[in-house]
Amino acid sequence: MAETAFNQLIQICPNDGPPFLDIVRVYRKAATSLGLGGADFFLSPSTTQILNQGEGVPQRGAKAARYLDCEDLKNTAALARRLRQALPETSDGLVLCHRYRAYKSFVATGLDSARLVAVAHEYGFFRRRRRRWARRLSRHDALFAGVSPGVAEELKQATGSALVWPNALDLDALDPLDRTAARQALALPPEGFVFGVVGRLHYKKRPELALEALRIFLERTGRSDAHLAFVGDGALRERLELASRGLPVTFTSFIPAAARLMKAFDALLMASSNEPFGMVLLEAMAAGVPVVTPRQPGPLCILADLGHYFEGSEPQAIAGAMQSALEAPPGEGPERAQREFSVAAVAKRLEALL
Repeated sequence: MAETAFNQLIQICPNDGPPFLDIVRVYRKAATSLGLGGADFFLSPSTTQILNQGEGVPQRGAKAARYLDCEDLKNTAALARRLRQALPETSDGLVLCHRYRAYKSFVATGLDSARLVAVAHEYGFFRRRRRRWARRLSRHDALFAGVSPGVAEELKQATGSALVWPNALDLDALDPLDRTAARQALALPPEGFVFGVVGRLHYKKRPELALEALRIFLERTGRSDAHLAFVGDGALRERLELASRGLPVTFTSFIPAAARLMKAFDALLMASSNEPFGMVLLEAMAAGVPVVTPRQPGPLCILADLGHYFEGSEPQAIAGAMQSALEAPPGEGPERAQREFSVAAVAKRLEALL
């Protein structure tokens, strides 16, 4: 490898909850492909347990990752002390901080780095009470990146400039099930057209809109073979189950490896508003599954002209986009995922900083 500005990647992330464990792994694999060493640190205790198949012994969620087991992520001084104790020499490294808490904690350590990049995975990275941190950026020569153009544009209001660094998938590690096996795993009808809603049953995700859109879709099309599957769990489940009586709807619990099951669906439906990115959209596109989603910067960043978009929040508009997905020919989603959202794409991104 040619001489570079740094020779290791150090990642800091508040926790390993979905999708952050996978995101950290993608950046690590990309860094390894460039010959970079380094280590990954999660501030919180592990939220995942993966069994070692050889011995059946529970181990931490990410191989070669370190957990600082900090229970209080609001105590920046304590986080900084733990980081200073745990971090290797950082002066020759690229320090990549996922989310605001990781960035603030590293800045508070006072450690130097060859390059510091903070990645915003959601809107509100610099909320009003955080503006004072924006004034200290020049001291640390930090770069800022948002996972979609919308997030990056918001960052610019506080920082003056921001990169667009979308999330990515390790496509070689997905090991997807085929349509038949995926439907069996989700207890779905083997035949017919299935719309999938994957994610928390939370008011921000607006799952009730998906249910109302299905009702209108069935009335408009008269299809007797259409089905809706909610893959996830949450506070709204009981209410949704009551509202879905008499409709062709299936509910499952949370499934950690839902990306492997995408081929169970003929289309993925996302009704949530103000989505900063949408990993589930990327997972569906990579599987070649059409996506129904609101026209917003996050989904547009992923899908471009492959999405079946609706405007606003009316179930009638969603039902219209569902009809469009029903009639859509196969798209080039897998090719776009490989080109724009793969480990190789992340490696190019890191190489540009070298």
